[in-house]
Amino acid sequence: MRNSPLQKSDGDFFSVFPLAVRQSYSPGIANARIIYPGRGKITVKRFALIGKDAVFMLKRAGIFVFGGLAYCAIELAYRGRTHYTMALTGGACLLLLGAVNRRMKDKSLLLRGAAGGAAITAVEFAVGLVVNKLLDMNVWDYSDKPLNICGQICPQFTLAWMALSIPAMLMCSMLDGADRAGVRSGKNARPLARAGQDKSAANPDTE
Repeated sequence: MRNSPLQKSDGDFFSVFPLAVRQSYSPGIANARIIYPGRGKITVKRFALIGKDAVFMLKRAGIFVFGGLAYCAIELAYRGRTHYTMALTGGACLLLLGAVNRRMKDKSLLLRGAAGGAAITAVEFAVGLVVNKLLDMNVWDYSDKPLNICGQICPQFTLAWMALSIPAMLMCSMLDGADRAGVRSGKNARPLARAGQDKSAANPDTE
């Protein structure tokens, strides 16, 4: 009777499994290969751990959470208080910066930073009109700043968002680059099933 894939056989499945996952994983694909020795062969079974859409959503959720925490941390450092709406705004802004960075990937970092600052200012204005004007929460007020618009945005903070967008763009580029590298490595990896076939061909008497 053949060994179950979850039982130890001629080799130790549990010692091989971590290596199998590392060699077959590529970001955005999320597949794993289970390898277990049996009668001189290396058998490979491929199965989807989680779908590509689920991986995409999980990554975007992580970026959203990080953006919200970072935005709140900046507010706490600058004025000593923050608001839950700022966490939502920060998460949305970081996702937006990632989209801008991908759209303008051939442009200079300074130009991408300027576009990111303008995008954050647009989000800040829209959120301010709803949160501060419509709902009267008074989360922030730039009425004392020169050249402000409705007390919700001002040139000084637009410049600050542009400066902060540059490291955020760099982080987005690193994440996108890691995804592309993972997909390339997954495509270029030597199939483990082939290695098992080679081994069984070299030892025809093992079966």
